[in-house]
Amino acid sequence: MYPMPIEHRTMDTPIHWIWLQRNDTLSTAEKKRLLDSHGSPEAVYRSIPAAFGVSESWQVEPACTLAQAAKEYDRMKRHAIDILPYTDHHYRRVVAEDRFAPLLFYHRGPLPDPTRPVVQIITDSCSPFELKHILLHYRRKGFVIAVLVGRQTDATLLGTIIDCSEQVLLFCGGCQEKWYPDHLEPLLAQVETHVTLLNCDVHGTLPAAFHAVRMSRLLSLWCDVSRMVGRVDSTTSRAALWYANEAHRPVCPHRSPLASSKGMHTPISSAPIGSASLELCKPIIGLLKFVALSTRELSEVLEVDETIVLGLLIDMELCGSVVSTRKGRWKSRI
Repeated sequence: MYPMPIEHRTMDTPIHWIWLQRNDTLSTAEKKRLLDSHGSPEAVYRSIPAAFGVSESWQVEPACTLAQAAKEYDRMKRHAIDILPYTDHHYRRVVAEDRFAPLLFYHRGPLPDPTRPVVQIITDSCSPFELKHILLHYRRKGFVIAVLVGRQTDATLLGTIIDCSEQVLLFCGGCQEKWYPDHLEPLLAQVETHVTLLNCDVHGTLPAAFHAVRMSRLLSLWCDVSRMVGRVDSTTSRAALWYANEAHRPVCPHRSPLASSKGMHTPISSAPIGSASLELCKPIIGLLKFVALSTRELSEVLEVDETIVLGLLIDMELCGSVVSTRKGRWKSRI
């Protein structure tokens, strides 16, 4: 019924992924089940109309033909845009398993090493100096910095994040071909080699507000640690905090590294952080009072993921509660 051009008979081509993504006859969950049973988007294409649950005699016209998908892919290549399907190893498994996760992301820029930990920076307003101080600490520990980009994103703060980070993931809350608002155009028009833009609704098929919150949820799932800096006022930032807490990831609140005029730092155990994070901080401080331990050793003793422990240690280091040694171990300063 739908003859397949000879030039597209290669497995897992971007064109077939785009074709499957654009056809809304099936839900994302149904598409994933088809991929699990058929093995590839091309195999799903060959199974039409059976894949769409109709008889051979029913003339089904997909919302997007393969020729339209090919044209779209050509346009994407001209703008240096590629796809990240959910079967790719760069697509984090915890995100792929979420019911709101898209079949694929569109991205501009090189994808970071999937084994590196990722920290989400949540802020609507803060001091660039304090933000730079925090970013340099996470950079020193090998973290990828992830941020949601939208209409309320401060261009100055975003520029600080890009300048002070080794690798940046920007989750774009904008729909259609305009991934980001006009006031960020000078900053993002020519993307640096260490910056990657991700989007999942480049055609504007979702309401703008819903898409921004959805991207906030996906970003919170993507990250190992979430860091709140300064003031959080916008709906998407508040949603990011809620989603991060829902996923049981530590949300480290912003605190000035200069806690008093005498240079003394506020102990993290007295700071107003989430109860889940606080329960981990107390035993960490207790252990490090007696012996210097590495992140891996603390992770094994506490039976907590190593990335979560590292995120909390970095936060405690900023507050002056712990200090890292040259041998990669941590000691208490309290």
